[in-house]
Amino acid sequence: MIYPVIDGAESFFIKGNSVGLLLSHGFLRTPQSVKDLGEQFAELGYTVYAPRLKGHGTHYKDVEKATH
Repeated sequence: MIYPVIDGAESFFIKGNSVGLLLSHGFLRTPQSVKDLGEQFAELGYTVYAPRLKGHGTHYKDVEKATH
């Protein structure tokens, strides 16, 4: 079974200038854990993207099945 993404755990994208930054959350974390950092970079004008890694931000059973 695939579980739904928890509210607030979604990937985020903030459009800025032509310089883009890719932020990656930690193990068993979600993009929410780097959102403040992403917003600070966006205030400086950067484009920021933080994807939700496979199996994260749903249910622990999803991360158990996740591969690289």
